[in-house]
Amino acid sequence: MKRYLKLIFLGLGAQGVESLTGISGQTSERETGECFSRDKARLALRIDLSSEQIGRVSAYYSKIGVAAIELTATLSIGENIKVKGATTDFVTEITSMQIDRVAIESADAGADVGVQVPSKVRKNDAVFRA
Repeated sequence: MKRYLKLIFLGLGAQGVESLTGISGQTSERETGECFSRDKARLALRIDLSSEQIGRVSAYYSKIGVAAIELTATLSIGENIKVKGATTDFVTEITSMQIDRVAIESADAGADVGVQVPSKVRKNDAVFRA
């Protein structure tokens, strides 16, 4: 189950909301989660606390079902990752990982690794620790 922190700022005034969000005046629900006006400032933020971005997809090789991932944090075999993009959203366990066709157990930040994935991913999809 994901943990979310929901912060609601009430009565901050328009300047307080503008300084926190950079949003001024009338704003749609899509941008803030709730609509507010300059008279009555209300803002709802939803922050996902359970996932840490650990990289992004740089390429996908469909014939072998492998995603090339540029890591920004360490990753090891046996960990679960979540791949999230415009049309991609799945969680999988790392069962195979390689660097330059050599199998490895773990990789550090800055490494470009190949990981087997169960479905298609696209360039620039975000990779999170699940």
